[in-house]
Amino acid sequence: MSDPFGGFFWVFVQRKLLTGTSRFTDQIEKIIGMGIESRRKGRPQKEAEDMKNKSVPFFSLKNKSVPFFSFYPGSGHLHEVGAGFGEGYTINVPLPETAGDIAFEKAFREILLPAAEYFEPDLVLVSAGFDPHHNDMAMNLSYDGFKVLTSIVQGIADQYCDGRLVLVLEGGYNLTSLSRGGHAVLEVLAGGDAPELQECGVKEVTEAAEFHRSAFTRDE
Repeated sequence: MSDPFGGFFWVFVQRKLLTGTSRFTDQIEKIIGMGIESRRKGRPQKEAEDMKNKSVPFFSLKNKSVPFFSFYPGSGHLHEVGAGFGEGYTINVPLPETAGDIAFEKAFREILLPAAEYFEPDLVLVSAGFDPHHNDMAMNLSYDGFKVLTSIVQGIADQYCDGRLVLVLEGGYNLTSLSRGGHAVLEVLAGGDAPELQECGVKEVTEAAEFHRSAFTRDE
C-alpha cells in the first residue's frame, strides 16, 4: 500500500472488534460506536445495521461538502437511521467543511450524550480519525478540540461502562496532525485536563489584546 495512512484497511480491524465483543457477553451486551472523521466510513455503520437490533447504535460526524459526501462509501446522510429493530440507532450528523471545535462539541453534548443516557452502553467504541484537523482534509478541529471530544467519550465510558473505552486509530493524511492529535487524545486518557473551547481565533485575539494594551494605556 503506497499510503499507509490513507487506505481503508482499518475497517477490517474494526469489524473484528465489533464481532469479537460477542465473546464477552457476560460483561458486554450493548456497544455504542462513534466515528470522528472528515469523510464517512461505511463499514462500522453497515456492521451495526446488519445486526438489525438495538445492541450497537452508531454515531458519526462527517463533512457534508459534495466532494466528500460522494466519496466512498457515500453514506452518512441525516436520513440514514438504521434498519429493522435497530431503526433509529444510527445517528449521522453531517457538518459543513468549516465546522470546528464548537460545532463538534455541541454535537457530542446535545446529541451523543442524550443518546448514551438513553442507551446505557456497556462499551464505548471510537474510530478515532484525525483528518478533521484544520491542517488535514477539510474541517477545522484543533488539538484542543480532540481533547474535549475525548473527555466527553471518556465520561460516557466512566458513567455507564465502568471505564470500558476502546479507541481505534483510524487515520489521517497529515502526519503532523495525526501524531499530535493522537498525543492530545492520549494526554486526556492519561488524566490530563480538557481545555474550555473558544471560537477559532478568540484566544489569539485575547493574547494580542493583552500584548498591545500597554501601548494604549495612559499612565496616571
